Amino acid sequence: EQYREKQYPFGSPDELSSLWVGGGLQNIALRELVIRLKLNSFDDLWRPSVKSQGPMGAYLACLPPKNQEILRIGVQHNVLGDGPDRPFTLKAKAWAIHGTAS
Repeated sequence: EQYREKQYPFGSPDELSSLWVGGGLQNIALRELVIRLKLNSFDDLWRPSVKSQGPMGAYLACLPPKNQEILRIGVQHNVLGDGPDRPFTLKAKAWAIHGTAS
């Protein structure tokens, strides 16, 4: 089975606001949440995906092992550059939304 990119609706501020307004809420307030994810090694990032967790894991599950390794090398280079494996921090973003009932 080929990987099909899933559409994740309501991932933008405008889409979230529309959903809340459509549900009859008003006085909508949105806030961006940025979370720092501290990892001890590249393996801490990569291992969950290899176990088919999340969108990246679903994609990896459809790739032949050779292509998984090519992708792993590319992602590792993007994260660590040419340096050795080491602790690093990534930023994750989410949206918080609040509204009041009409």
